[in-house]
Amino acid sequence: MKKIFLLIVLIAQILAEQTIKGTFPQARNMEITLIGYAGFSEKEIAKTTADSLGNFLLIYPEEYKGAALSQIQNVTKIIVLLNHENFEMQLDNLQDFNTLKFTNSFENDAFAKGIMIYQEAEQKLTGLKYLLPLYKNNKICESWLQKEINTQEQVFENFIEKLPKDSYVKSYLKYRKFIGEVQLTKERYKELNRLAQHEDALKKVRFCKRCIVAQRIVKRNSK
Repeated sequence: MKKIFLLIVLIAQILAEQTIKGTFPQARNMEITLIGYAGFSEKEIAKTTADSLGNFLLIYPEEYKGAALSQIQNVTKIIVLLNHENFEMQLDNLQDFNTLKFTNSFENDAFAKGIMIYQEAEQKLTGLKYLLPLYKNNKICESWLQKEINTQEQVFENFIEKLPKDSYVKSYLKYRKFIGEVQLTKERYKELNRLAQHEDALKKVRFCKRCIVAQRIVKRNSK
């Protein structure tokens, strides 16, 4: 009876925990810590060591819901969203977050997609807002530019509104946008020459035929 009781307790404990399986080939034999938050304070909620192939398993409390940091020793940190999901993650290059992939995690997939949408929209808005005053005497182009600005300003909001109400990522993306910290990789936009930054952003905007000449204006002013 005692063995049966212990088995029941063990099963209950396992069911009350969530798991993250991961493969980080460049993190072989490194310590991986999952750091959660309690108010404004950080707290360790799981820790493990990757094997010789970079495989690891993190087990954290089922009741924890929110953002957390997966810290790979002293090398890098990855934001993960925890909301009652057992999922897998893979990072082939510790210095390139574009190689980060999630399996069986709606929350983290939506987070990555949302940030990508936000950044693309912001880059387009940079070019559009730069062009707008240049066309104050051309009402057709000015109207088109303003309409496109309004559209791009709603892209991220529209994405958020379509997310499930019970998802954590919905509220978290709103929070990240509010504090201005939305990012896909650990590197924020690098400090670039202002005109060069506009020129790069303009390449991502599909201009109406009458406004395409604006790209030439940017190039001419940058010389």
